[in-house]
This record gives sequence, C-alpha cells and structure tokens, in this order.
Amino acid sequence: MEFGQNRQEGMGPVVVELAAVPTSPRPPPERELVYAESAYKGQFVHDPDAVGEFKLRFHRLQAAAMPPSRSLRLVEETIEGFPP
Repeated sequence: MEFGQNRQEGMGPVVVELAAVPTSPRPPPERELVYAESAYKGQFVHDPDAVGEFKLRFHRLQAAAMPPSRSLRLVEETIEGFPP
C-alpha cells in the first residue's frame, strides 16, 4: 500500500498520525500504533511491521519538509496572489 493512499477503497490521501500507547516515555515497538484517517473512516494500525513502515515514511516526509516559518511564508505569498 502506498503511503497516503487507501488502495482498497480507491480513496485519495489520508491523514496519518504516529501515536504510542502511554505506558512509558518510549514504548517498545510492539506497543506502538498508527492512526490513519481519510474522509470516510479512520483506523488504528497495530502490526509492528506496518507501524515501522509508516514511521519510516513519515520521517522521510519530515526530512523533506520545509521549516514551519518557510512554509508559512509560502502560504502567505500564495494567498496574496488570490483576489479578495
């Protein structure tokens, strides 16, 4: 399954949140989970291999993302280009 795509239902991008069961400051991998949400449903992913794949892809996205201040500036500049 491609990250951000729900191929089973043919839906578009999803919101993914990495979460951990609050049992310790850093839970063991078998206690981690992912919450993936689309416009139609949300689901928890508990499988350690799937969670590991989500984490890897999420961290790659974080590494490629612009800093928050630069992202904000880009959004503001884009908005300025639209008529009121």
